[in-house]
This record gives sequence, structure tokens and C-alpha cells, in this order.
Amino acid sequence: MYHDISRENNTPEDFREVYCASTPEVAQRFNERIRNLEGKQIVLVSHPWTISDSLNVDRSWERLIMTPNVANEMGHMEKAFSAEVENNVFFFLPDEFRAPFPLSGYDHIHVVVGSKPFKKGFGFAVGQATTFKRLLSIQERLELRSHFLRLGSRPSFATFYVGGEKKPDAAFEWRHSRPMMRRQAVWNHSLGAFTAIVASFGPKVDAATVVQCFVPEGLFTVYLTMAYRLQTHGILKWNTDERLVMGLEGRELAVFLTVLPFVEYDYRLAYIVAANMALCLKADQTWTDISSALATCGVETVRKGFAEESELSADECNEIQKHLFKAYVSQLCSCVKQNDTIELLDISSKRTINGFLRWSEYAISFDNLPEGKPAFGVYHSLVRDTTEVNFRDWTMIPGRIVAIWVNEFRDRVGQPGLEIESMLRTDGSPRQNYDSIKGEAWEAPDW
Repeated sequence: MYHDISRENNTPEDFREVYCASTPEVAQRFNERIRNLEGKQIVLVSHPWTISDSLNVDRSWERLIMTPNVANEMGHMEKAFSAEVENNVFFFLPDEFRAPFPLSGYDHIHVVVGSKPFKKGFGFAVGQATTFKRLLSIQERLELRSHFLRLGSRPSFATFYVGGEKKPDAAFEWRHSRPMMRRQAVWNHSLGAFTAIVASFGPKVDAATVVQCFVPEGLFTVYLTMAYRLQTHGILKWNTDERLVMGLEGRELAVFLTVLPFVEYDYRLAYIVAANMALCLKADQTWTDISSALATCGVETVRKGFAEESELSADECNEIQKHLFKAYVSQLCSCVKQNDTIELLDISSKRTINGFLRWSEYAISFDNLPEGKPAFGVYHSLVRDTTEVNFRDWTMIPGRIVAIWVNEFRDRVGQPGLEIESMLRTDGSPRQNYDSIKGEAWEAPDW
């Protein structure tokens, strides 16, 4: 429940908005502002967090970083927002977060934000989870500024610092001239998990109709892409109609649904954990950890000589790679080396990824591959800077595992001649992200 302060007059005695073109300028203006201030202070830092290193606060300040699961931290956060901690507070705002209580008890309040943060989401230019620089929506901007509208007491000074906005008209640009639509988890980075959860309700619920209600008009291809991928993975059953039918059952389904909240609703990670594997690796405290803890308490233990780690067999390695591939098949990438030229292709989007080329010689054993034959690997997500797209990670998958899956997929869909390029796809043509900065998308020749 949010604190109702609608009838309270807690407008700051001195409120200022500071718009700066760059992060260094924000830091300079902030440091000048707090230099001679006395009294209790709190700083709320949003995007980008990297600006915090340039802000001139000493070690006496209490730094608080909230995790995505803030339920267990609410008590400490409430004390910080109510100035019930001894020191000044430096608070890092997590994504999509709104405090359920107002700021009170502070003489000086500072909110520092950037208007063009690097954030992860569904990249329309490649059809994959991508971290890229994008513009905050109007709703997100108003939400950040709303801290000054929800005050439990009246501060002497309040300052709102914004980086990445050019003057003049910076204040108008911040509040009005930005993307109207906010990226919401339900249709963005968590759409796969949401779709699977709705499908798990069974035949009494028209899962396709329900999920489509949450996808904004004009972005229907995002839904089509995700529904097809879930069917390709095997999380949903392969159908010839438009129904979404859960493909997991029993223990796999129970574990999948249970794990989702703990992996930030990444259906791929939940799928790996839920997979029915003959191999079960248990994470236990080692004998060394236990004996050391007992020794600290003055309890001696009998020395034992045994190996604390066991090497996986070839079959066990193969099983882990197989389940990793099944979970990340939509992020399968092929790598071909011909005449000393290396090409990396994201098979689902049919897009060339250039950011990994300089490392591929070290990560891929091309000498063990037949001439002209591709190496395969999967990745978790991409990151785009101003010049190129990079893999955040890369894990090789043996070609035999890919070949076995291709044959199984052909049997499942009843198309024996289907090639892998047609099995993996992204619906809709690549296009620029509506909330990206100018020049973010690939140039036309690369579409």
C-alpha cells in the first residue's frame, strides 16, 4: 500500500532541475551542489549506475543496492527512506521500481538519472534479447521525477539531475518528447515465461487469446516469434492451429513453474533446471568446508583422503550439452571459416554478428572441423554499442547434437526435408527499435 500524501504540503523550499548533455557534466554540477550542504542527505541514482563513481560522496555514506526481489529488503529500505539510518544515504534504484513509502526526514534530496541507459530487452533489429542504449519512455521519466511529489516531510533543498539532455528546451524534451509506450516485462523480456504460464492452465483457458491481450498493437510479431520458439523448444506442443498447449508435464512442469521467479522469468534457464536428466549434480558443502568450520569451533575431525571433485564422463558431458542446446536452440549460431575468413550467423534472425570475430579463433577449434563445415554455439544474449553487436557469451555445441535434434524436429513436424534455417526463425522483418537512439539499427544493406 502506498503512503497517501495528497493532502500534505511538503513541497521543497528550494527545488531545482539540472539538465546536462553528458555524464561528466552531471557529476560536476552534483559535486558543486553538495559541497557546502549541511544536514541529512539522500541520493537516488538511476540510469546509468556508472555515474555513481564520479559523484563526490565520501565513505561515511551508506550505500544501498536493491535486488530485483526487494521483498526481503523492505524493512531496511523503509528505514533509509525515513532517514532512520545514522549516515547519509546513497541509494541505487533498481529497474522498474517504485518505493511504497515517501522520502521523509531529509534536509536535502538528490535524484540523478540518465535519459539514455543501456537496458536489456527484445531487440527488433535482430529478434533476440539485446542490451542496447535506448530512450526512457515518458512514463518512466515521470516515475523517476515523482519522488519529489511523494514526500513525507518538507526538505530544504531538492535537486533533479538529468544526463544526456541538450539545452535549450531540455525540460520539455524530458517530460514530453520521448517514446509514449513503456516496455513492460509481460510482453518484452518475460513474454516467453508469461506465455508458458498461461498455457499451463490447461484447455479451459484460451492461452493464445489471453497472451495476445497483453501485446501492444503493432508488435504482434513479437508474440508470433515467442510462441513459435516455445514450440520449437518443446515447452509448448507443436500444433497445426494457433492454440498454445503446454508440452511439459509432471515433475518437469512443476519444477519449471517453480523455478521461473528465481531466474527472473527467463524460460530458458528454468527449462534447463527442469529438464529430466539421468545425471544429477548436487551442490553440497565439501568436507574441507565442514572440517574448517568445526575446527574454528575447536572441534577436531578425522582427516580423510578422497577426491572432492569428480570428472564427468563423456556421456555426462554429452547430456549436459544436449539440454543446454535444447534450452538455447533459438539462440543457435553457426560459425564458418573459409579461406581465412570467419562468418558468424545468428540462424533465427539470419543476421551476421561481427562482435565475436576477433575472439573466435581462440574459442573455436577450426582445425577439428571439415573444410567448409560450420561450428555451432549458443549464447544467452547480445549487446549492441555504437558500432557493432557482440555476444555476451558463447558456448560451443557439438555438431552431432545439432544433427540429432534436426532429425528429431523433422519427425516431430512431419517434414523430412526441412533444413535448420527454416526450423529457426524470427517473425516479421528486422526494424529499428522504437525507443532506440538515432542510428541504432543496421544500415539497409545489412537487412
